[in-house]
Amino acid sequence: TLAIIYTCKVCNTRSAKQFTEQAYYNGVVLVRCPGCQNLHLIADRLGWFDDDDTDDGVDGKDWDIEKALKKAGENVKAVTGEDVLELTLDDVMGSKNS
Repeated sequence: TLAIIYTCKVCNTRSAKQFTEQAYYNGVVLVRCPGCQNLHLIADRLGWFDDDDTDDGVDGKDWDIEKALKKAGENVKAVTGEDVLELTLDDVMGSKNS
């Protein structure tokens, strides 16, 4: 199981979601914001979503949020290790200075 903690750019709601590694690396992952109900694309390995920023993969089939955020100059923090997810209060609630 993988997890993401993110802040919705539409309504500014901070949220955490879980999804399988299988879906992230081999399928499509969408998460729904609990604040505004918008769907956010996390990974598209099947090329279902056409985007000008999908040039990183073959036929747009290798897009993921980590690559997109890094390309946009955003801060991405990946945590590795079996069953490890380390969170600070700022990770969960967001920094007041962000």
